[in-house]
Amino acid sequence: MPAFPNDRDPAAPLGAHLFEILLALANGPAHGYGIISDIRARTEDRVVLSTSTLYRGIERLLAQGLVAEAGDQPGEHSGGPPRRYYRITELGRRGAEIEAQRLRDAVRVADERIFASRPDRGSR
Repeated sequence: MPAFPNDRDPAAPLGAHLFEILLALANGPAHGYGIISDIRARTEDRVVLSTSTLYRGIERLLAQGLVAEAGDQPGEHSGGPPRRYYRITELGRRGAEIEAQRLRDAVRVADERIFASRPDRGSR
């Protein structure tokens, strides 16, 4: 069996918004609005997902087995229809780890090739 469902190459980048969704779920289950709020707060509004982008991303992550529905959450009384909660799976956590390492490697290369070669490198 491949490392990821649907023959997903674990070395392939996740894409920024999918990675952000996984990071939002890494601390525990959340519903859509909670995911969007976490991403906005954590990125200081540099990343703002629309609801359509969020739910397309969640559907993709569900299909790949990186996220699963978390079921009913106790204490949730919004007054509206029940909210759907999602959680990161072990496969999703591994995918996020791989993506984080890929990004660390990219930053290392940027440091070496871009910042270290600048004449004013001491004033980053």
